Amino acid sequence: MVCGDCNHLPGVCHNINYFNLMEISQGFLVDAQFLNKRFCQIQSLVHPDKFGTNSLREQNNSAGWRSLTNKAYNRFKRYGSRHDVLNEEFLMEIMEHNKQIEEATNIRYLTNMQNSVKNKSEAKD
Repeated sequence: MVCGDCNHLPGVCHNINYFNLMEISQGFLVDAQFLNKRFCQIQSLVHPDKFGTNSLREQNNSAGWRSLTNKAYNRFKRYGSRHDVLNEEFLMEIMEHNKQIEEATNIRYLTNMQNSVKNKSEAKD
């Protein structure tokens, strides 16, 4: 998230997948020790003190990333909230597939899409 070469902090991506942000595999069980470690890593990377002399934009980006990280962390820490994250991700995936089906112009595209979904499903099993 922070550029290693120039220490630039990009704007917050509000539609980021919490699993990807926290670098944990998608599932209900979460390694609490790893989650805590990753949370501390991100908070350290985007801490406002590191961007105090940077532009106002980067200072705001820092606050935004800290806020987003707090949301993700709290969502995973609350055992029941994990279910919401999984359902949200699954719902977004289904909506995207439905959109692609509606916009499909030929049977080959639909067949490829069907195979892709099938392979993805088999990989999770």
